[in-house]
Amino acid sequence: MKERSIEIVVTLDENNIPEKIVWRADDAGFSGYRPASSMSLAFWEQEREELLSMELWTKDHSVEHMQRQIMESLFKLSDACQRATGDHEMARVINETAKSIRNMLGKGKE
Repeated sequence: MKERSIEIVVTLDENNIPEKIVWRADDAGFSGYRPASSMSLAFWEQEREELLSMELWTKDHSVEHMQRQIMESLFKLSDACQRATGDHEMARVINETAKSIRNMLGKGKE
């Protein structure tokens, strides 16, 4: 059996607010740590049939970047839904939602 690891290091300020996030992975295609200004992590607990998730962002992660991150996460989720379940309708609905958000954000910049 082969094991691979992903490591996430979060530096917190005196109020436990993230100041810095860095990560590395055995199969990431680069060496060392890469910086990130936010992260989302989710685990499905099969026994409890429950999704446990964690979202963290640093002090300098802007609202605009958070909005874009959420939109892009929905596009990725749509792709994952298609690949993992073959449920074309559910993937389409998620993708359309992401497109609506992209249009909404684009109009806000005009």
